[in-house]
Amino acid sequence: MPLDIPYLEMDIAHLCNLQCQGCMHYSNYTLPGIIPFERGGSWLREWAERVRPSEFTLLGGEPLLNPEVGRYVDQAARLWPEAKRLLVSNGLRLAQNAALLDILSATDTILRITIHRDDAAYLDKLEPHVRLALEARDAGRIRLELIRSDSYWYKTYRGEGEAMRPFTDGDSHASWSSCFNKLCKTLRDGALWKCPPLAFLPLAAEKLNLTAVRDWDPYLAYRPLPLDAEDDALLRFFVEEDVPACAMCPAKLEGTQFRPEVTGGGILPRTQAEASLDLRHWLATIGDRTQRG
Repeated sequence: MPLDIPYLEMDIAHLCNLQCQGCMHYSNYTLPGIIPFERGGSWLREWAERVRPSEFTLLGGEPLLNPEVGRYVDQAARLWPEAKRLLVSNGLRLAQNAALLDILSATDTILRITIHRDDAAYLDKLEPHVRLALEARDAGRIRLELIRSDSYWYKTYRGEGEAMRPFTDGDSHASWSSCFNKLCKTLRDGALWKCPPLAFLPLAAEKLNLTAVRDWDPYLAYRPLPLDAEDDALLRFFVEEDVPACAMCPAKLEGTQFRPEVTGGGILPRTQAEASLDLRHWLATIGDRTQRG
């Protein structure tokens, strides 16, 4: 019998068409590659025999850069039909992937579009894709969430690029308590990782020549949970709080947030889904609305 778990996520692309500073998946450093369905689909099938998430998310990077994103959405629905399932995208390739809307509809998978900043040039590029999604939502074809991601964005490391270093607060429990990723167990390379910053750190370290930086040694030494782990180890993985590797992240968020004045995410209300949609107005007025619908 699979273990019931609250949440699981999987990146199906490391590439991203945005470069958001402080990305917790390090996608701003143009990590290489997408995950072919032949590989990633097998990881999902294998782990479906061991876990049953209440919520499952496909993301990236930018998942719509993976030409097999529809196959992933369809398989997740077959493996975990009772789960809340989401595809998280920045939306900027939705028009080129309009057929994906039919798959989202057929599988009852939520499309969550993340809005990353509020400058006019970016919003002008995003708006036609959001309109397409809103039209599909209002026609009853898909479920849609629009999220202002900078409401919870913070840096999980100090410095940038080859000068990137872990935090040195030395309090793993405080880091875990402050963490926005504490439920974000991540499936990568066929194993389960505690969170995205740990899961993708080896890729970032390889790209940025950090493997020889001794400050990173304790965190690069972290080992994920393998598929053949004993049942008690699997249960412990999902119920444990902090581990020593949590200390790589800040013990408190003050000074690490990109938009500390934005205190909540937001779901674009249906009343703004008409032809006069104005993302700038929405970004200015969403206030403290919840991140999830």
